Amino acid sequence: MELHGRREIFTTAEISANNIISILQGALNIHQKNVAEITYLHDYIENDTPISKRTKTVRPEINNKIEENHALEITNFKVGFVFGEPVQYIVRGNCEIDSTDSVYENENGGVAALNELMRLDGKSVKDIELAEWLNECGIAYRLVFPTEKGNDVPFETYIPDPRDVFVIKRRNYTKKKIMGVIITCEVDEHDIEYNVYNCYTDDMFYKISCKNNEFKIDQATEHMLGCIPVIEYINDPHRTGSYENVISLCDALNTITSNCVDGLEQDIQSFTWFNNCEITQETYDQLKRLGIIMTKSTPGMQAGIKNIKTELDQTPCLALKEDMYQTMLRIACVPDRRASAGGNTGQALIIGEGWIMAESAARSFERIFTPSEIEFVKAVLNICNNKINAPEAVKNLKVHEVEIKFTRNKTDNMLVKTEGLLNMLKAGIHPRIAISNCGLFSDPEQVYRDSVETLNKMLYSQGNESEENSFGDTTDISDISDEELTKIIEMLTNELNSDANKQ
Repeated sequence: MELHGRREIFTTAEISANNIISILQGALNIHQKNVAEITYLHDYIENDTPISKRTKTVRPEINNKIEENHALEITNFKVGFVFGEPVQYIVRGNCEIDSTDSVYENENGGVAALNELMRLDGKSVKDIELAEWLNECGIAYRLVFPTEKGNDVPFETYIPDPRDVFVIKRRNYTKKKIMGVIITCEVDEHDIEYNVYNCYTDDMFYKISCKNNEFKIDQATEHMLGCIPVIEYINDPHRTGSYENVISLCDALNTITSNCVDGLEQDIQSFTWFNNCEITQETYDQLKRLGIIMTKSTPGMQAGIKNIKTELDQTPCLALKEDMYQTMLRIACVPDRRASAGGNTGQALIIGEGWIMAESAARSFERIFTPSEIEFVKAVLNICNNKINAPEAVKNLKVHEVEIKFTRNKTDNMLVKTEGLLNMLKAGIHPRIAISNCGLFSDPEQVYRDSVETLNKMLYSQGNESEENSFGDTTDISDISDEELTKIIEMLTNELNSDANKQ
């Protein structure tokens, strides 16, 4: 199958009850092509690969089908490297995009409360599921809806199979999303299954059923969500999976490995050649059982018995396999995890074995992931503003006050990161920014809020008891001694170690 990324679905029409069925039918034609490719990629990672269907005409009884699941290897690394620590929300900064007080001056805890709601909704686990679909097929979707009354969380999210969801965009330079479609299956009174298409525009909901290839609008009502509750995420601008560009190399590696095992087995199960002698079946069975045989040759001709070997020199094959494997890792931006021969510094190993390349690819992915995540946050805040059980701090939160924070390797080079945090605080950087950028904490917003009182006490102990010197407003960190800052760092590090032990 030729794979060139998943197709986007566009329309030039304004969606209404009069034309939504024709628009839906046209979109389904494109969506089904994407479904076929997604199914192929999804089955591929579950070991449904071309090598599993191969046949042999010569010695067909020796036909090993070895599947080295490098697609799974690439996917697992990408998911673990980027989403191993939960994606958190932090305060964007001292933003003056509107006329309200800056977020640093208005310490209402909205971002921390939003993180807590996401934790209760199980977002970190759902992010991993989302990332797996992203790396498999290049696209993934998140659904967000308000919950029923009495629920602790005012919203609930789902990660659907991308074969059951798609979005339709406007065909112009904006590519604005104008409708999201969720495909479900229902059963009629005769126990016959049929598809239902739940279509959401900015303000309308259409429920369209399809029975016997006939489409019918069952429901058309306004909704109060304030947005389309279907958020699309993409893995890269081409909408390809992480192993899609190296799938031919994965197939070749499977073929080489299978042929090498075939060669070994054919050497062990070599044919036996009897030259100028005849034996009975009983004598041949004796040969296999005892390993020895006595024969008589034709008069005047010398008899001989030997094995016919087709031994394969696997040295060049293994060299080719290693070269192809390294090429696959480089293209997929996955580091090599071979043991070092020694003699290199830790940083040289990080650069030489591809970890810098993996980090660069992860940072590029973060930039692509962030707009969709901001759209998701906007949808959540719209729901919270209309729900009574939503925390007041979240209702007062603005989208521009939220920043997406990825954390990786929070225990790697801890001493260096701790010294970096110390230097930032000493230089007068606001503690919220310093804690967010030092890379020590998976939830820097909560760490800051839990530590701000202690940080203020440290400041007041120097005789600066003015309210203006609180970390909640402006702070002159340079007045704090190195000894006091070291105590602060020890306190934060102990908290980090405590969190790590809990995990």
